Amino acid sequence: MNFMKKTRIIRLVVIAIFLFLIRLYVVQGFKTFGKSMEPTYMDGSFIFVDKLTYKVRTPRRGEVIVFRTKEKPYLYFEKRVLGLAGEKIEIKDGNLFVNDKQEVEEYLSEKNSWDVEPFVVRQGCVFVAGDNRSMPHKFHLLTQVDIKNIIGRVIGGK
Repeated sequence: MNFMKKTRIIRLVVIAIFLFLIRLYVVQGFKTFGKSMEPTYMDGSFIFVDKLTYKVRTPRRGEVIVFRTKEKPYLYFEKRVLGLAGEKIEIKDGNLFVNDKQEVEEYLSEKNSWDVEPFVVRQGCVFVAGDNRSMPHKFHLLTQVDIKNIIGRVIGGK
């Protein structure tokens, strides 16, 4: 093999390793499935997830995250953070209350009638829900997500 071919192969290997490391540690693409985040992200959208931010800080209310289930094979979900560890959460007539104070959810496109009894978010967790609240909450994944299962925050896509 001549010198030019060896150089080309080395460049390709270095680029492949670089791209693999970026995907593993910095940013990753996901395709969304389902309608729970509409109209913010439509079914079949391609999104990018920042994997670095939560290495230096915890999630904030209002951020959209991608997280995985605890059990293998992992399932990945995209949801909005509504509550943080230690906060009292309640949803009355579709209105979110955090520590008895009503939160404005500007990202919701329509009024809903959800009712979720008050509870306190466990330590090391966040409470999440989708933006599409037009269907009854019993059909949504309303859950507390362990922070260690969060892949990252959504930073782009549509």
